[in-house]
Amino acid sequence: MADCWRHMPNVLFDAINKDICDFISDFVEEDLKEIPSIYRVDIDSVDRIRSIEKLAGATANYPKGHGDELVWWMIHYHPGAVLFPTTQACGGARQDLCVEGAPCVLMNLQYYYEFLSWRLGAIAGKSDAILATKPYIMLRSSEVVAQFRALSILYVSVCLPVRWLAGKCH
Repeated sequence: MADCWRHMPNVLFDAINKDICDFISDFVEEDLKEIPSIYRVDIDSVDRIRSIEKLAGATANYPKGHGDELVWWMIHYHPGAVLFPTTQACGGARQDLCVEGAPCVLMNLQYYYEFLSWRLGAIAGKSDAILATKPYIMLRSSEVVAQFRALSILYVSVCLPVRWLAGKCH
């Protein structure tokens, strides 16, 4: 394990993610208390990336997701725009998910926010829309956006070069 170039950075990313999540949780503790518990809002970036994949991933195989609707919405409201695919967040426990999924969320942030706003407005009161409300609440937070920026920087500056040096990138 000590010589595994794929494992060593992943342990580092997991620890950094936990520290960032703890710091932000302490910072927004009072705000989190005001959000109804039914939405299960949490500061954990891995949880947030998984909820976004469940909601918007075209291949998430999640029956309550809206991936097809997001594709239609992108074609209709943002023709020609690129929607970066989510990493395989729902495929098990991965320590590097926090950094690997962050650039996708950051690049798609504008579209996710607009789509969720449109989606929640379209169902206005017909459903509690827990799956759509959770990421909508979290993606509006400047602390969460800052978290995704920091994790994206780690992905580009550490994760990709180490994978390339280890011969494990695609």
